[in-house]
Amino acid sequence: MTIKRIALIGNPNSGKTTLFNRLTQLNYREGNYSGVTVESCHGTWSIKPNKTIEVVDLPGCYSLQSFSHDSKDMQETINTIKNESFDCIINVVDALNLQRHLYLTMQLRELDIPMIVLVNRIDLAKKHNIEINISSLSEALQCPVIPTIAIESAVSNDLLKAINGYQHQVFTGYELSDNWRSLQDQYLAKLPESTPHYEFLMALENGHSLKEVYPANDLPLSVAIADIRYQRIESVLATSVLKRQSKTRSIHRRLDQIVLHDWLGIPIFFLVMYGLFSFTISFAGNIQVAVDALTHAILVDGVQQATAWLSMPSWWGSFLGLGIGQGIATTLTFTPVLFCMFVGLGFLEHSGY
Repeated sequence: MTIKRIALIGNPNSGKTTLFNRLTQLNYREGNYSGVTVESCHGTWSIKPNKTIEVVDLPGCYSLQSFSHDSKDMQETINTIKNESFDCIINVVDALNLQRHLYLTMQLRELDIPMIVLVNRIDLAKKHNIEINISSLSEALQCPVIPTIAIESAVSNDLLKAINGYQHQVFTGYELSDNWRSLQDQYLAKLPESTPHYEFLMALENGHSLKEVYPANDLPLSVAIADIRYQRIESVLATSVLKRQSKTRSIHRRLDQIVLHDWLGIPIFFLVMYGLFSFTISFAGNIQVAVDALTHAILVDGVQQATAWLSMPSWWGSFLGLGIGQGIATTLTFTPVLFCMFVGLGFLEHSGY
């Protein structure tokens, strides 16, 4: 397959710009948040001494359906994909958020253009006990899928191999969905015979009501079509993604079942609060005695002795020491209690209780 121009597309914060920098050896700004790429970035990927591929990094977007509230960068991505010509689309998805990212993948497949899916952050997925069967995912999506880590140099070779060995599979629609077949029977006859799947769905998403297809339902067609895509995503994930439960998470679940029990939860809560109160009184009580003695020695006795040494009137020493000093010292004695109380509450909050 001869490739001269490719586009990188994906959700915000999926790793597109990291991949773009790796391929083009450029240094565009990267970030662990959305909106880093706000306009298309162009570069060249040197695959041989005399052969290059133009790479276009498009701003992140969640869907190819245009909404009035979409930002300008998302609008640019949507218009570029619809109006410009690319030899291949590289769809970058996050291995930790496949369900959300595959919605855009479904829409790209509907365009029926050459596409390769690059599953980024595959290392983090393994750390989170998420196993992705790449061959099953590729078969379900009907396009090549590459597991990778965008920051590593191996991604260039893996992507080049996938491009050289690319064989396009025609998108056949959502043939297993009853809603899809009903929409085809109802509306496809009204459109030209060669209408692509994406244009067919876009024509429906921009108007109409599902009541025309199912009289008992008045959902907008855009919701029905989104439901068709998500049903397909669920079936794809069911056959290609396995989430294993870690031992730590299993223990946490068992503890949650006990401390959040309908009947035991409230008594356990009172016991925990009693334990926190006992810890505060017993531990902070000893510190409170020391703080009281220290502050009294400095702020009361010390102030009175200082005023006497300075030959100040005795009433002035009583005012500063027994009045102001004693008040400050008394207030400071509560500090250990409050500190221990907030430390205990912070521990409980951090534990998830």
